[in-house]
Amino acid sequence: MSMQLATLGLFLPFILVAEGFAVSYVWSRLNSPSAADPQQGDAKVLGFLYRNPIGMAILVGIWLLLTVTTIGYEFFIALVASYLLLFSLGRFVTVVGMALFAVLFISTPFVWGRLIVGLGPRYRRPRLATAGQAQLQRV
Repeated sequence: MSMQLATLGLFLPFILVAEGFAVSYVWSRLNSPSAADPQQGDAKVLGFLYRNPIGMAILVGIWLLLTVTTIGYEFFIALVASYLLLFSLGRFVTVVGMALFAVLFISTPFVWGRLIVGLGPRYRRPRLATAGQAQLQRV
C-alpha cells in the first residue's frame, strides 16, 4: 500500500499540472482575440474541426480521452480521500464525501463537453437568416 501511495504522490503533481495546462489552453481559446479573425492559425484548425464531420469525430475522441483520463484520476483521488475520511472522521462524513465525489464523476463529461462545444459557435460557418442579409453580403 505504501508503494502505491508513493507512486501516486510522485505522479499526481505532474498529472494535475498537465490537466491545468489543458484546461487553461481551452479556456484561453474560448476568450482569444484570434476567434474574431478566422484567418489566424488556431482559428483555421478549429474551423476545420467544427465544420467537417471528420473534425467533429476528432473532437468527440478528444472529449472521450479527456473525460476518461479525468475520471480515472478522480477515482484515485476519491479512493485516497475516502480512506482518509473513513479512518479520521467516520462513516457519515465518508458517505457525504462519496456522494460529493459521485456528483464530481457525473459532472465531468458535461464540463469537458461544455468547454469543447463552447468553442464551436465562433468557428462554424455563418448562416444567412434572410434574403436581405444575403443582398448585404454581396455589396
